[in-house]
Amino acid sequence: MRTLRRLALAAALSALFLTPYSVAQTDLTKLYTFGGQPDGENPGGVVAGPNGVLYGATAYGGNGSYPGEGTVFALQSPATQGGAWTETVLYAFSDGSVYFPVVTPVVGANGALYGTTSFGGTGSGTVWELQPPATPGGTWTETVLYSFPGAQDAFGGSATALLMGANGALYGATCATGAYGNGAVFELAPPGPGSGETWTETDLYSLTGAGDGSCPMGLLIVKSDGVIYGTTNTGGNFGAGTVFELRPPAAYGHPWTETVLYSFTGGADGSNPWQSSLTADGGVLYGTTSAGGASDAGTVFELQPPAAPGGIWTETVLYSFGEGHGYRPNSSLIVRNGNIYGTNSLMVTGDPILGSRGSGGMVYELQKPAAPGGSWTEIILHHFENDDIPYGTIFMDNNGVLYATALDSNAPSYNGFVYKIVF
Repeated sequence: MRTLRRLALAAALSALFLTPYSVAQTDLTKLYTFGGQPDGENPGGVVAGPNGVLYGATAYGGNGSYPGEGTVFALQSPATQGGAWTETVLYAFSDGSVYFPVVTPVVGANGALYGTTSFGGTGSGTVWELQPPATPGGTWTETVLYSFPGAQDAFGGSATALLMGANGALYGATCATGAYGNGAVFELAPPGPGSGETWTETDLYSLTGAGDGSCPMGLLIVKSDGVIYGTTNTGGNFGAGTVFELRPPAAYGHPWTETVLYSFTGGADGSNPWQSSLTADGGVLYGTTSAGGASDAGTVFELQPPAAPGGIWTETVLYSFGEGHGYRPNSSLIVRNGNIYGTNSLMVTGDPILGSRGSGGMVYELQKPAAPGGSWTEIILHHFENDDIPYGTIFMDNNGVLYATALDSNAPSYNGFVYKIVF
C-alpha cells in the first residue's frame, strides 16, 4: 500500500510541475550517529554481515589523538523492534603506521573483515585483515597483508574497496600507483592452507594514463569466469574516463588483456566516473558519471554488450541529473526488479518541487520505462534538508530496505551517521 501511495504521489507531482522527476519522501531512520572519539568519524558505507550485523569503517576518529586515525565498527540490530542499534568499535587505528580506512570493508567466508587504508604501511597505503576473536567479546586481531609501494602523496594509495573472488583472493584498484603512476588493478592471493606463507600481491594491469584510462576509483566487478570490469576517473580517448575490461590469460603467468569498452567524451554521454562502482544485471553494466550529461551534473548510464564477441559495447545515458533535482552521483548502484537506486552528493535551493530546503544530498530511484526506449523516471526517495551528504557504498536487503551512511553537517558533531530507508 505504501508503494502504491508513493507512486501515486510521484505521478501527481510529475504531472503538476511538468518535470522529469518527482518526490516521494520515504521513512528514513538514523540507526547510529557517530561521536568522533572513540567511536569514529566520517563513515564510508556499510555492508551486511551474518545475523543482521552491519560492518563499516570510519576515516577518522577512534581512541588516538584528534582527529584520530579511523576505526572499523560493527552495528548490531536491536533484539526487539524499535530498540536502539548497538555500535561496537572492533578496531581503532592509533599507532600512526596505518590510517585512513576510508572505504567499506568486505566480509570473508570465515567472518574476517578486509579493507584498505589510503595512508601508512611501508609505502602509500595498505590492505588489512581483521580476524574475529575465538570467543564472543574477545579482541579482534589486525594484520597488514600488503603495503603499496611508492612515495606517499596527498592521496596516499587511494585504493578502492576490495572485492573477494570465489577463490578467496582479494581484488581492488589504486588511483596513483602501478608501473606508470596512473593506477593499477591488483590481486591479493591468500597463502595455501597450513603453508605459513604470506599473501601474494600481483598487479594484473597497470594503467598508462593514455587511451586505457587513469585513476580507477570504483569497486570492481569480478565475474564467475574471472573477467574483471571497472571504471577510470580520467584518461581514455577524450580524457573523461573509461569503462574497461580485464581478461585473464589462457595460461598462468601470461599477461592479462585490457580492453576499453567505452571512452566518455565529456559531453552528453557523461564524464569522469567517480566512486562509480559498476553494477551488473545479467550481461548489462550500469554505472554513474560525476559530471557531463545534459546539464553537466552527472549521469546514470548503461553499457550493453555486443551481439557477437569482439563487437562494440553500446553506451546509453538512462538519466541526466540537473541542478534542482540532484547532481554529482557518488555511490554504487543497486539494480532491483529493473529499477535503479543510488545517492547524489548535492542538491540546490529554490527547487520548484522541493523549495528552499538546503543543499544536502539525496537518495533516488530510477524507475524503468513502461516500454523499451521510453524515458526513465527519477523519484527522490529522500532529500537531506540539513546539507548532509550521503557518502559511500549502499546496499539493500532481501526485504527492500536500503542501508547507507552520510556525512553530518550539523553541529556539534559533524561526524556522520548510518541510516536506513524503508519504502
